[in-house]
Amino acid sequence: GAMTMIDVTLYATVSLDGRIAAADGGFDWIAHDYSLDAFHAACRAADAVLVGRRAADAYGAAGMWPLPARRLIVWRRGPSDATAESMQGSPVDVLERLSETGCRSLLIAGGAQTATDFAAHGCLQHVRLDIQPAWLGHGLPLFANPPGPDLRLQLVDSQRQGPVTHAHYAVLR
Repeated sequence: GAMTMIDVTLYATVSLDGRIAAADGGFDWIAHDYSLDAFHAACRAADAVLVGRRAADAYGAAGMWPLPARRLIVWRRGPSDATAESMQGSPVDVLERLSETGCRSLLIAGGAQTATDFAAHGCLQHVRLDIQPAWLGHGLPLFANPPGPDLRLQLVDSQRQGPVTHAHYAVLR
């Protein structure tokens, strides 16, 4: 099926306690100088980038929309607009449709509910984290409805860039 045809990577910038946004929704705890280039490079490298509706709004509020992507998809928001196409359906439905159009790699760039749904459907092959030197205590966790999915990961690569640790994991089946 399409799930084996498309390489799906979850990409997230996280605090040490696994948050993707502060309680106030802010991103001032992120060392953007060290994270943004890596994130944008990952966006450009994938055949398509998918984000959830709330994540798209958060990127917009932060002045980061549209993301640099060959094909930018907002999941579960309608209708398509000048910056992004809209897609409905389950994670498996989405992958089926993308596969039919020749997509071979998908980067999921948020948010928590989108990450959770794709993980729960067994659709993730990779997790890439930009780990920030901040402990937020409150805020939005990487996965919605903690504790989130049961994911077993294997570290593929890690590198330090300034205060940020870039970690790449393979999802073990």
